[in-house]
Amino acid sequence: MAIQGIDRDRFEAVLKEKLSPTTPIRTPEALKGREKILEDVRRSFVQPGRHVFIHGDRGVGKTSLAQTAAIQHQSSDGAPIFIGCDNASTFMGLLGTFRKTRFG
Repeated sequence: MAIQGIDRDRFEAVLKEKLSPTTPIRTPEALKGREKILEDVRRSFVQPGRHVFIHGDRGVGKTSLAQTAAIQHQSSDGAPIFIGCDNASTFMGLLGTFRKTRFG
C-alpha cells in the first residue's frame, strides 16, 4: 500500500524523524501522561532512605521514565550514570560496572 505523493525515501525520513521506539525519551516535555509518576519519583528522591523501583511490561516506557527522572534530578556537577542490563545481569555485575564508571 502506498501513500499518495510520498515516495519511500521521504516516508523513511519522516518515520525516522517522528518515531524512535528504541531510543528512550529523556525530557519531561516528551514523556506524555507521566507527570504524576515523575512527581512520585521526585518525592522519593528528596526523602533520605527512599528508593525508586520501576517495573512493567516491555515497551511501556520504563527506561524513558527512569532516564528522564535521573536527568531531571541530577545535580549540575555531573551527569547521571546509565548502566544497561539484560537477562544475564547480576547485582554484583552491575555494581562492578558502576564502580568502574564512577571511580575509574
